Amino acid sequence: MSKRAVIVDDTDPSIKYVGESWKADRGSRDSVGNYGSPFQSTLHGTDTSASLSFHFSGTSITVYGSNTVLNDSGVFDPQWECFIDNQNIGASYPYAIPENNWNFCGGSSLIDGPHTLTLNVSIKSQVFWFDRIEYNPSSTVSLENSNIRIEANDPDLQFGKDWKLGGDTNLTQTNGSAFNFEFTGVSISLFSYFLVAYPGTSTTGSYTIDGSSPQTFTLTGHPDDATTTAYDQKVFETLTLPMGRHNLSVVYHGNEDTTPLTFHYLVAENGTNSSTHGLTSTSAVLGPTSNIPAPTHAVHVPTKKSSIGAIVGGVVAGVGVIIITLVIIFLRRRRRSNENNVSARQFEPFQHRPYHQSSRHSSVPAYNSYIKPAEERTHILNTQDRGRINSNHIALSSRNLATRPPTYFSNQTLLNQSIFGKTPETPQRDSQHFRSGMDSIPPRVARHEDGRISPSEGTVDLPPRYTP
Repeated sequence: MSKRAVIVDDTDPSIKYVGESWKADRGSRDSVGNYGSPFQSTLHGTDTSASLSFHFSGTSITVYGSNTVLNDSGVFDPQWECFIDNQNIGASYPYAIPENNWNFCGGSSLIDGPHTLTLNVSIKSQVFWFDRIEYNPSSTVSLENSNIRIEANDPDLQFGKDWKLGGDTNLTQTNGSAFNFEFTGVSISLFSYFLVAYPGTSTTGSYTIDGSSPQTFTLTGHPDDATTTAYDQKVFETLTLPMGRHNLSVVYHGNEDTTPLTFHYLVAENGTNSSTHGLTSTSAVLGPTSNIPAPTHAVHVPTKKSSIGAIVGGVVAGVGVIIITLVIIFLRRRRRSNENNVSARQFEPFQHRPYHQSSRHSSVPAYNSYIKPAEERTHILNTQDRGRINSNHIALSSRNLATRPPTYFSNQTLLNQSIFGKTPETPQRDSQHFRSGMDSIPPRVARHEDGRISPSEGTVDLPPRYTP
């Protein structure tokens, strides 16, 4: 199962803003930088020191915003700090170039359960812009009216053979290439990259919902003199659909001479994070209530008439049984009398039959070699905690792309164990080439039993146990 993130927009009432300086904004920073527009084109900004908090239940969380840092002789404005359950988790290093969809801070490997995120902002004059929160929810969290992010490596996505799979981004330049995805919600959006290392000529694609008429969308590409890749570009958003389960099919109409279609992620509005064959929980599909009737079972409530009938029937049946019993006794006695007369005339010698003890009653207990005493059982715990960070430079082929400005994190990586179930490892950057191989799988442990087949490759052999 793939763990999908919930996106909480800055307009969501579950985010608590502290201070009167927070102001809502729509659209004024959509064209800033090359990282795409803010989520749903909305932001909350403050020009004085302030804070916000958000209660959630989950295992990881990230805060995004629009970066507008002013560097005054090494003094940055604004400055911010993030806390989870009052523990400082640091912040990204300030970057001087204005960009949207900027990772301000985050925490992973949290103990699955309720937490509180707090963001404190210190400002001299520069405005701080907050965009959204993304977190991986606990299984008990209600996803009604949520926005769900579906990554390129989600197992429910079905890509055709002409797609190149590149970790967190997939790409195709083959006309007619398609992908399919089943989702639950009222709309869905696709976010892509326009890669400077590939042709920038504009082309088109199309999508269909539940087999309806294709809807065409444009892949604008980039100018010939472009020097940077455009990231997180929304290429289409469906119209409002009836709440429920739907099938999305997307087809690329370009070729090797036009801008490719890249898949970075989907956002399903009012969706679900379940990823079992694209299906969702019953409550998510049907909404908060369901009109499906519960199974019914026939229940017989006896009446007065039926009770009397049952009594009479029982009496008649009892009398019949008595009569039959008496007849059987009479016949047996008559037969026994006849046998006695025959035995008086014929004598048969005694026949000895040897005694054999049944093996089922043997006093020697059987030993089941497959059941090990409790003290002999071995439990092997294998844990892997792979820290994950969105790569700020993604290469989708062997050709180098324009470098995306890096995100740096503070040195505070060892966090209080009361918050984090595991110590995060050093984040690993994505490969500079497409990769389709699997991460290494830890070896299994198997113990030989006499006469059994040896385990397959990739299994650690232990010698058999012998009963003393």
